[in-house]
Amino acid sequence: ASQLTNNTSVPFPSYGFGAVGEWDFSDETFLRFGTMNALSSGVSTGFENLDQGKMFNIVQFNWMPRLPIGDKDRQGHYRGYVWYSNNDVSYENGGWGGGISFDQDLGGGFTGFLRWGWAEDGSSPATMCWSSGFTLNGIMGRQLDGIGVGFTFSDLSGSGLSSGEGWETLVEAFWRIQVTKTMQFGPDIQWFNSGQSDGVKDDWIWGLRCTWNF
Repeated sequence: ASQLTNNTSVPFPSYGFGAVGEWDFSDETFLRFGTMNALSSGVSTGFENLDQGKMFNIVQFNWMPRLPIGDKDRQGHYRGYVWYSNNDVSYENGGWGGGISFDQDLGGGFTGFLRWGWAEDGSSPATMCWSSGFTLNGIMGRQLDGIGVGFTFSDLSGSGLSSGEGWETLVEAFWRIQVTKTMQFGPDIQWFNSGQSDGVKDDWIWGLRCTWNF
């Protein structure tokens, strides 16, 4: 679900015109910054509405240490960011926000993650969001198979969307099966409770996913 791959308190635009830069302090730490057209549709050139001057800007600090956990050093990814957007077309007004996120290898095929973010009222799809979960690889003696569970809570009250109301909750679980060297297949289940007025309540979503890398 998109609520688990991105933070709903950040008004990320669709793919479009923009630029990204990076300043490396060391092998483990770097600063990344970017700006892009906040009104890009994602299905056109990305330059549409650029003359309105609505831009999404973000600065993110990254730390990628190898921490001593158990019997070896294990990789982690830790991030902190702030953003500003003057997009008062897609949302009620422009504004700024920030957040943190990390994922850490804990050993035994187990990796956990946590994200949290906050936004000014009216400037983003959610005023606050936090999510967490884990993946476990190597189940049942199959090194490339894995399972995962994630959950996310988004506060839509005061968001920049007119339909926002209360908290949106989503829980997702999946099982990834390595069928061939290039193909993965597996079932997925989600439980969703919308925070929107007259939105979806206590709904289950079942699915199957296939990934083919070539």
